Amino acid sequence: MSTAIYARKSTESEDRQVQSLEDQLRVLHQKATASGVTVSKVFTESKSAKAPGERPEFERLMSEVESGQIDSVLTWSINRLTRNPIDGGRIAYALQMGKLKAIHTPDRTYTPEDSALLLAVETGIATSYIQDLRKNVKRGMEGKALRGWFPHKAPIGYKNNAETREIDPHPEDFAKVRRLWDLALTGNFTLKELDTEARALKLTNSRKSKAPIGRTTIYKLFRNPFYLGRFQHNGEWFTGKHRPLVSPAEFELVQKLFKRPTTVRCSREKNPYSGAIKCAVCGYSVVLTQKTKRRNNGSTKTYTYLQCGGAGCGRQGIRFEEFENQVLGTLRSVSLPPSGIDWLKRAVLESFDQELPGQSVSASMAEETLAEHLRRMERLTLMRLDGEITSTEFATLKGSLSAEIESAKGLVQSASRTVEQALAIASRLCGTLETVARTTFDKTSLSRSTLLDAFETVQLENGKPKLALIGVLQKIAAFGLLETSSQCPKPGDLVPANSLWWVLVDQIRNWSMEQAKAEVDQNMRPTGS
Repeated sequence: MSTAIYARKSTESEDRQVQSLEDQLRVLHQKATASGVTVSKVFTESKSAKAPGERPEFERLMSEVESGQIDSVLTWSINRLTRNPIDGGRIAYALQMGKLKAIHTPDRTYTPEDSALLLAVETGIATSYIQDLRKNVKRGMEGKALRGWFPHKAPIGYKNNAETREIDPHPEDFAKVRRLWDLALTGNFTLKELDTEARALKLTNSRKSKAPIGRTTIYKLFRNPFYLGRFQHNGEWFTGKHRPLVSPAEFELVQKLFKRPTTVRCSREKNPYSGAIKCAVCGYSVVLTQKTKRRNNGSTKTYTYLQCGGAGCGRQGIRFEEFENQVLGTLRSVSLPPSGIDWLKRAVLESFDQELPGQSVSASMAEETLAEHLRRMERLTLMRLDGEITSTEFATLKGSLSAEIESAKGLVQSASRTVEQALAIASRLCGTLETVARTTFDKTSLSRSTLLDAFETVQLENGKPKLALIGVLQKIAAFGLLETSSQCPKPGDLVPANSLWWVLVDQIRNWSMEQAKAEVDQNMRPTGS
C-alpha cells in the first residue's frame, strides 16, 4: 500500500485555530510510525479549501490517487482534505471505487467497507461549517457598513482600530495625504510631481512595506470617495462615520483636474489653460508647444500650438490664436451687455425672494412632522418600559419609526438649504456672465477659470476645438438676446420690452434649483450611486 501525507494550513479565519503545518506533519509521521506505515510522499500547502480547483497540491494528490500511484492518505482531519462538496465527492467516490483503500487521521480510519456514511456526514459538516462561516462574516460586514464603518482595510491615511473595530485617522499619514490633496487642488501639479512629493513624504502602501506608493495608487487615492466620507460595499453606498479628509467641493474639483491617471500638464507659466483642455480622442490634457521656423530671408518666427500631450492619437494641434478665436466666438453668443447683466442679477434675486416664503412653509411643515415622530418614539419607549408591548413588537415599531425620523430630518435640512444653495449657484452664474462680458466686450484675456466655469466640454479633436457650454448658457445662446439688444432692459426696469428676458430669469432660477437640489440630496443621502 502506497501512503501519502496531506497537510494544509489556511491563513483565513476558518483555519486560524488549526495546527500549523509543522505540528500536523509531526503528529502524522508519528501516527505512520506507530501503525507501521511507510510514507512515500508528502503534500503540503497553505490554501483555502472553500472552493474547488484552487489547491495545486490537492489536485496532484487526487491525480496520483486516481491513477493508482497512491491508495492511502494520512491527514490531520477530513476537513483538511475538503470543505466543499465537489472535492468531498471526489474523495468519497475514490474511496467507494477502491482507488483509496484508507484515509487515516489521528482519531480514526475511513475504509470503503464501513465508513461511507461517516465520511459523508463529516464532509457535510465541513462544508456546512464553511457556508455558515461565510454567511456570518458577510452578515457582520454588512452590519458594520450599516453602522457607518468601512468593513475592509483602511485606505492610506487611515488605520483600522483593532480595539474599537472602527477606522481612525493615521497619526502621521493623515496629514501627509492631506498635503497631497492641497497640492492637487492648486491645479499646478502633475501626477508625476505628486508622486515625487509622496516619496518625499515617505508614504507607503502599508506600515510593513517600505516601498513608496506609485503613480497609479496616487491616482486611485484622488478618486476614492472614502476621503470624502463615503464608501461602497456590495454595490451599495454608505455615509461613513470616519473623519473625512476633504470637503465635497474639494473632491469634485480634483475629479475635474484628474480625469485620467495619465494626464499630462504644462506649467502654468507656459500654458494659461493648463489642465482645462482635454484631447477628445484619448483623454490626455492638451499642452502648449512652440515651433520655430526659419524664413527665406534668414529670420525666424516662433509659432505657438495647442496639441494632445499623449502619444497615441496623432498629436494633431491647432494654432493658439485660432483656438482662442473660436472660444471667444462661442462666448459671444452668451455675452450680454453690462446693463442687461445688472438687470438680470436683480431680477434673479427677486425671483428667489418669491421662492423663500413657500420654502419657509415647507421647512416648518417638515419640522412639525419631525417633532411628531420624536414624540411618537418617546411614547413607544415608555410603552416598552411599562411592559405594554413585547421586545419584538418594540423592535419592529422602532425600526419603522426610526426610518421615518431619518427621512423627516432629511426633509428639514433639504428644505432649509435648497433655496440658499440655488441662490449661491445663480450668483456664481451671474459672475460667470460678467467675466464673459469683460472678455468679449472689454477684450480682457481669456482665462482658465472662464473655460472651466462656462464650458461643460473643452476638447481638441483632430486639431479642431470641440466646445459645449454648460446647459443654462446653451439656453441663453438659444434665446438670441444679442439680436434684440435694442430691447435690453435697463437696471431700473421692472418689465422689459422683450419678454424673453423674464423667460431667461425663469430658466436660470429653475436650473439653479435643480443643481442645488441635486447637491443637497447627494450630501444628505446615506447611500447613492
